[in-house]
Amino acid sequence: MNTSTKARPIRIQNKFIGGKLIGDTWIQPVCRTKHFLRVLNAWGKDKAILEQLRFLGCNTVRLMEREQRKIYSAPLSKFFTHGIEADFGQGLQVFLPEKEWAITLFEQAELFE
Repeated sequence: MNTSTKARPIRIQNKFIGGKLIGDTWIQPVCRTKHFLRVLNAWGKDKAILEQLRFLGCNTVRLMEREQRKIYSAPLSKFFTHGIEADFGQGLQVFLPEKEWAITLFEQAELFE
């Protein structure tokens, strides 16, 4: 398990995927209007990214939602136990319904941690 607190960007097939792994937490800034799938009322991640994060010892996914200024946190394991797999033309993704996330408001400084 990775216990380092140094932020590490993650790449899949040499492509930066946006966000950083800090310790065992994946942190990614998102915008609800761009990244939230309303049809499923869920936040999604590429399945390959989730598998890579699990391999690297990630335990928590934290989305820093900029428009509503909310932090969405969920155990990575929930994507595999409660997630909905779908391919809407962008490759296989796993969508975790909003009800499965812990949601809090954030301070502006937290966005840049």
